[in-house]
Amino acid sequence: MSDLPKLMFLSTDVRTPQKMGVTALMNRFCGQGCDVTLISDTFGSHQLNFKCDHRLKRLSFDMGVKNCSTRAELLAHFASQLPPSVFILTDTDRAEYPEFAAIIKAKSDAHKVIYLPDERLPADLPEEAPERILAKAAQNALPDWDKAKLPAPGRSLRDFVEKKFYYHERQRAAKYIPIQMSPEQVRKAQLLASKMLLAFERICQKHGLRYYIAAGSLLGAARHGGPIPWDDDVDVTMPRPDYEKLIQIAQAELPEGMVLPPDNFPYGFHRLQIRGTEITREIRQRGPHGMFMDILPLDGAPPTQRQKKIHKLFNRILLNSMNAKVRPLPLITPALSRVYECVKRIIIKCVPRKLLFRLWKRNATRYGTETAREWVCLPGLYGYENECFPKDYWGEPAYLCYEGREVPVMRAWENYLILHYGDYMTPPPVLERRTHPVLAIDFGKYEEMTVEEIREEVEAYGRNP
Repeated sequence: MSDLPKLMFLSTDVRTPQKMGVTALMNRFCGQGCDVTLISDTFGSHQLNFKCDHRLKRLSFDMGVKNCSTRAELLAHFASQLPPSVFILTDTDRAEYPEFAAIIKAKSDAHKVIYLPDERLPADLPEEAPERILAKAAQNALPDWDKAKLPAPGRSLRDFVEKKFYYHERQRAAKYIPIQMSPEQVRKAQLLASKMLLAFERICQKHGLRYYIAAGSLLGAARHGGPIPWDDDVDVTMPRPDYEKLIQIAQAELPEGMVLPPDNFPYGFHRLQIRGTEITREIRQRGPHGMFMDILPLDGAPPTQRQKKIHKLFNRILLNSMNAKVRPLPLITPALSRVYECVKRIIIKCVPRKLLFRLWKRNATRYGTETAREWVCLPGLYGYENECFPKDYWGEPAYLCYEGREVPVMRAWENYLILHYGDYMTPPPVLERRTHPVLAIDFGKYEEMTVEEIREEVEAYGRNP
């Protein structure tokens, strides 16, 4: 495999189920030390549905390149800039592929083009599969690629505008590309989250505050006895009165090196963070953006179904508005749907932050936590119905093992996990085991430390408060 030149996979996307095999193949090549790049139609503003290796590089036909407006022109630009490479075309129904092959070969005779129908790739590749698959793909004939004519440069007014001005807009949008964390980075994040959990527990025990390990951390405790191997944070929930008290006392109680920012906009929850670390996201939040532990409030749910629908509706509208206010504008194009989305975002950005947050919190706390028969975690990711449980489900906590110590969880934790994950003891397929989407990550002083050194520091902190 070391003799292979640079591998360039061309795929419409890597989000649909039939693309699992393409993703598995790219990951296998990355694991064998190959230089692999994916060229897709768009970067998208979301994380990939299937987990790509953290070493995989990304290019897109949405990128901003001066004097390039069409896919053909962008591909010609990529091919002219690259050393001898193997271009792997992976879509069976793409009409442009004969043209793409002609463009690639026209730019350099050293490039090789092979055709790999994606629906024939299994998500579970045998160990020797990559070399064999490429050898077979090299025998697949690209119909009439050598007869395809190179496309003429665009000469319309739209082409002129896109080449001279619109590429700046594409360059702006291409800055927001999520990356995958490496296994070492994930483990470092887990250890730092465990250290924050220790500090958090001491404050809660000192002041008699109620809390419960929740969400992915609860699943990790039940299935793995610690964090899910691909999860990178800790999630806890607290009844609203305890949550508000924690926010008031945390700054004076937290050890040096940790902070609980009082301004949690646009989230409906707070994040305990490690000072000196930095995570870059699309969301432009004020204050620090370090390695974090999520602390989510539990609010009272209304007694009737009609009131719950209203509670849910206002919660969703206001949370979405707060998030939209701090996200960058989407890629602006002449398409009416994009224009509408941008106008809507601009209007939301004109609404004061404090007003949005006050409206959200007023709706969230409308029903008293102590008097309500049900509690709901409004900022939760699983939807109102899946985050709303009878108050008795929490109550006096049960305890599960997490990283070698007992932690409190909701009393009916099995009901919670079954509702959220179904057969929660069976891990998802490898390609669906994703971390949080980030644009960049900096561990600060922990960057040069090994996982073992960080683990020893966390263990020492656990022994010596």
